[in-house]
Formats: sequence, structure tokens, C-alpha cells
Amino acid sequence: MVHDRQAHQECYNILKQEGVKEAVFHCFSGDIVFAQQVLDAGWMMSFTGSITYANSHLDDVVRLVPMDRFMIETDCPYLPPHPHRGKRNSPLLLHLVAEKIADIKGITPNEVAEASFNNAYKFFRIPADPVKPAHHKSGSKK
Repeated sequence: MVHDRQAHQECYNILKQEGVKEAVFHCFSGDIVFAQQVLDAGWMMSFTGSITYANSHLDDVVRLVPMDRFMIETDCPYLPPHPHRGKRNSPLLLHLVAEKIADIKGITPNEVAEASFNNAYKFFRIPADPVKPAHHKSGSKK
């Protein structure tokens, strides 16, 4: 996870120099040129409530990023989506980020959520079935 607030090119250069193969630019705030550099390097980006703000410049970035190269996040307790800006963020508001991405991409919020979920599982190497329900034999007595 890369937090590169106001240091996009510097972080990019360091990661390239070190040969980093997998990275996520957390709370992505770069422009479309930087987004293309991130994608060309094979890295991912994640989006927060900041994409819902009137002064956001990320619509073109959201359009550019393929469905298999982004995640959504809260960045709690910061960066709540509009109309909650200035208040404490919560995972309960994450649907507003998904809805904004869906609106920009012309897809459903469920498609955004599913893509983000799958991308997170892949990036963090979470097993496909991490929790198996306990099986109880019905009718058996001890």
C-alpha cells in the first residue's frame, strides 16, 4: 500500500527503482497521466470518498482504470463521501463511493463492489473460501 500524498512521481520513481511488482496507490489522488503510469507498471489504485467531492478531478481516472485494477476504501475516519464531508467517515458510507464509480463508468454499484471485492481478495492473497461453515450431523446424539 502506497500513501503518496503530493509525492506521486517521487513514490513512482522509488517503486520502479526498487523493482516493486505489486502495489496499490491508496486514496488515489493523481492525475490521468500518473494513473496511466501506475497502470502501465501493473499496479492498482484505490478510491475513497474524495471522488464524490465537487472539486474532484478523478472522473477521467475512474473511467480509465480497468475493472480488475482498483479497490474502494473508506480511509476512516477521514475523507467521508459527499454529503458527509467534514464529518467522521464510516464503512457504512462506502456504498456512496461505489455509487459514484458506477455512475462514472455507467455500470451498477453491485458491479463496482464485486470488482473491488475480487481485486482485494486477489491482491491480498485471501483464499477463495477463507471461512468454511461448521458441519453438524443432524440427528446424532452423543
